[in-house]
Amino acid sequence: MDKVRVAVIMGGISSEREISLRSGAQVLAALDAAKYDVRSLDFTGDIAPLIALKGAVDVVFLALHGFGGEDGRIQGLLDLLHPGAAAQQVELVQPGHDALLSQPSL
Repeated sequence: MDKVRVAVIMGGISSEREISLRSGAQVLAALDAAKYDVRSLDFTGDIAPLIALKGAVDVVFLALHGFGGEDGRIQGLLDLLHPGAAAQQVELVQPGHDALLSQPSL
């Protein structure tokens, strides 16, 4: 059986970049090399590496934090470039980044 090709995207351009790099490293360490062909991508704001993932991976794991990662922007781009590769839907990710939308009504 072929290994599932996984890209772990980490880093980013927000103030939480270092946290994202640590999160991504933990995800990489946790993935079983016997089952997954894993590659890491340190996202620095250049979308060319994201475009290059098309056809090269089966699954994308976003370990991005803060602006661009938690607000659904990169998720939306990945949905356009690689439909079905990223697990979450943008509609589900974006409200969690908005403090007013994510708090229950009083």
